[in-house]
Amino acid sequence: MGMGTAGNPGAKSSVLSRLGVFAALAIFTAGCAAEVSGTAVPEGAGPPARLDASLADLLPGPEEFPARYPAVVLSPKAVEQAAADLTGIPPGAKVQPAGCEPAQQNRDNDEAAIVVGTDAKSRATITVALSRTDQPLDQYEAQLRRCPDVEVTTAQTKSTVHTELLPPPVVNADDALAVRQTVRSGTGAVSLAQSMLTFIAQCDDVRVSATYMSFNGIQPDTTALDAIFTDAVARVAHA
Repeated sequence: MGMGTAGNPGAKSSVLSRLGVFAALAIFTAGCAAEVSGTAVPEGAGPPARLDASLADLLPGPEEFPARYPAVVLSPKAVEQAAADLTGIPPGAKVQPAGCEPAQQNRDNDEAAIVVGTDAKSRATITVALSRTDQPLDQYEAQLRRCPDVEVTTAQTKSTVHTELLPPPVVNADDALAVRQTVRSGTGAVSLAQSMLTFIAQCDDVRVSATYMSFNGIQPDTTALDAIFTDAVARVAHA
């Protein structure tokens, strides 16, 4: 499985080793080249160009996951639920502050594709998701910065989502983010804490994310997460 590089072509990309680096990154690659920066898209800028490839074809297969995480590709029906799980905010939930709900996706079969690997021992999962978007990634980053703590209410539950932005991963993409989130629900003996570490990148209109999800304070397997994320981004960048 290939690891992404930037700046030093002979070095393996390691997201973990770069979590202490706070800097804008210039990343260049054929077919998906741009400078990573924190500046907003100029007013009036158009949506990202459409990448002419099927998301299902670009999605890493289960065989690409580490052996510890046997994986399955989700059906289109299961994709919508899985996508909501990755945000901690179910569709239709009441969200405070207002404007912090995730963007709604179209339900076209090629709007999203997801593969999930599960560690049978810890029940932790690594989920790779590809989705199409009409917004550049820095708009999503701006929303996360506005919404570090969100209260989520459904007919059945109340929960909170805490978000922390980390230094971005180094990959061949137009832009990239790293996000740590904690979803807490319930009280006392029935309380639950869901932790997620997510690496995100975007090439044209395709957004790539890899999320390590665990419960009860299990430390994320950043080595496996980095490897599968880097591979997923490379597939999209070279399409």
